[in-house]
Amino acid sequence: AIDEMHRVLMPGGQASIFDLRKDATRQEIDAEVRNMHLSPVNTQLTRWTFQFMLLKRAYSRGELERMAAQSRFSGCEISSNGIGCELRLTKGVTHDVFDDLQRGDQHQGDR
Repeated sequence: AIDEMHRVLMPGGQASIFDLRKDATRQEIDAEVRNMHLSPVNTQLTRWTFQFMLLKRAYSRGELERMAAQSRFSGCEISSNGIGCELRLTKGVTHDVFDDLQRGDQHQGDR
């Protein structure tokens, strides 16, 4: 999926992926849920969802860095905010557009 984002971007373009931080603490989750102004029942259900389901499926910073390094993107920046993080990927300016066109034709044949 990351290489597909790369394929459709113009040289120099950027793509962002927003996700939950795997290392978000219980205190950070509690603060985030408090800011949602939910009913008491929904507050508890949301906390449990974050703690027992979503955090287990979230990517660690190292995993995000590895995915970016294995992709065709030339650069990556990861920033954290609250319980979330943003992976910002940059397509190189000197990238050969012909490679993407050729790769796109291959994908079209797979459909």
